[in-house]
Amino acid sequence: MELVKNIELANGVIASYWKPVRIDLNLVENAGVAEIGGWISAEAYNTGKEPVTTRKVNFNAKDIISQVSTGLDSIFLKVYGVYKSSFAIEDVEVVQEEIKA
Repeated sequence: MELVKNIELANGVIASYWKPVRIDLNLVENAGVAEIGGWISAEAYNTGKEPVTTRKVNFNAKDIISQVSTGLDSIFLKVYGVYKSSFAIEDVEVVQEEIKA
């Protein structure tokens, strides 16, 4: 996902290319954080430059969990597949369960 919008920062720099850089969900505490980074251009992003700015929003995780639970399960299963020994929970049956908002 990307957003394209020229926004002039307080220092006069214009960020025009925006991409998500962080999404945290804590379902136990019902808290979420979403952060988007702004680059001068898509080229700056594609060549590995750091964003010139970031913007962060805190949100209620229950507000969005029903819309993203399948995606979260998929991401977690991929992470688990690679790092299962770090979880120290190996050789288990994976059961898909719907998360209720």
